[in-house]
Amino acid sequence: MSISANIVILSKTKMSGDNICVGAYDIDNDIMIRLLDSKARTLDETAPYEIGEFYHIKYAQRYQLTPPHVEDVAVYEYEKRIPQGYIDNCGENWFYIIIHELCEIDSSLSSIFSGKLLWENNKGYTLENDPPDHSVCIISFPFNLEKNGEYYTCMNGSGKMIKYVGKKEIGEMPSIIPRNTPIRLSLARPWDKNGDGNKRCYMQLSGAYL
Repeated sequence: MSISANIVILSKTKMSGDNICVGAYDIDNDIMIRLLDSKARTLDETAPYEIGEFYHIKYAQRYQLTPPHVEDVAVYEYEKRIPQGYIDNCGENWFYIIIHELCEIDSSLSSIFSGKLLWENNKGYTLENDPPDHSVCIISFPFNLEKNGEYYTCMNGSGKMIKYVGKKEIGEMPSIIPRNTPIRLSLARPWDKNGDGNKRCYMQLSGAYL
């Protein structure tokens, strides 16, 4: 069964090759979604979506969903639109107003992703056999994030790090993401990084709304 809805593009992240991952928010149904093509395949660089754009789409949930990636949807039709109603009500900052409405403020590393994050070498992950019920969230931390190579370090004394995977090049990102800034975190697809038979979904930083 297909759904017609207005959406706003929240994130665009790099994957292997020329593949990309596009995250969105279904405004009409109040849910996070991840956009795939009409055959539920990963998007590539030719996909039109950019962060902050407003679309009307027709989509259906992916036939086979594997937690925590329950947001996957196949998009059959899409049309870029001007969100005139939001502009009239909220002004030109309508996108950031939506972001702040979605943001869970003062989050902690122990509470995000249903409290199921595990850590190794200061990198966070969840296990494929014990997934949370979602793979994306918009949150803000009560501490700064400091750029360190391709990672951002949590400046709360823990030393924990989050890999940045956004479409914007890391060199264009700020050296400090200030505390209380809304950020989008996501869980990567499961993979057996250590070759021990345990597939993990690593936490990554897919965007910051500065």
